[in-house]
Amino acid sequence: MSERIISSKELQKHTRAIIDQARTEGSTIIVEAHGKPMAAILSYTEYQHYLHLKREADAIRQNRFAAVQAIGRVQSEAGQTMDEEEAEALVEQARQEVYQETQSHITSTR
Repeated sequence: MSERIISSKELQKHTRAIIDQARTEGSTIIVEAHGKPMAAILSYTEYQHYLHLKREADAIRQNRFAAVQAIGRVQSEAGQTMDEEEAEALVEQARQEVYQETQSHITSTR
């Protein structure tokens, strides 16, 4: 998959050709205005792939958050407390695990 950067003016002049390039060649087109990225044009297939990965990442994140909450409930029910530093460490560990799982999944689906 290639990436191409165009101006918003070029998009206005060649809309159909640019959309066709994204659709048929699988190119991602970055549209800039005044030298700053404003939008991306990609094939519908690539968009669906992105949504699939995003949903999976969201599910992983929610599962990790639920696990952290469950740990908190278990400790609370057992009369144990967790100080702020321990809680932050637990959250950071869960965040890193989510990141690693997401990156691993993205790599394996490409």
